[in-house]
Amino acid sequence: MVGHLTNKDPTPNKYITSDPTYTIDSSPKLTKKYIVWRNVDRLLHGWLIGTLLEETLGLFVGLDLAFATWNALKNQYAEDSQEQEFILRQQVIYLYKENDKTIGEHI
Repeated sequence: MVGHLTNKDPTPNKYITSDPTYTIDSSPKLTKKYIVWRNVDRLLHGWLIGTLLEETLGLFVGLDLAFATWNALKNQYAEDSQEQEFILRQQVIYLYKENDKTIGEHI
């Protein structure tokens, strides 16, 4: 499933036809490989969307592939910034336990 998130498992050919001239008797048909790929991608996409808070769902409207949703999540929440670094430093300082206090006193 990681291949769907990293796009190392790209979308396979969607249609196959038995007759390239598209006569009345032959119409494009979905390939079995595409159907399997689509089912896995939809499952993964559903898991990603299912873990989001309602307030954040607006960021992902119109994204129907797991890869697109994962990239949108990564771009929105995983970028390094000075603000995030400052917040993490403040949290570490706050959580620093003084030697003369017990854990219970510190908490």
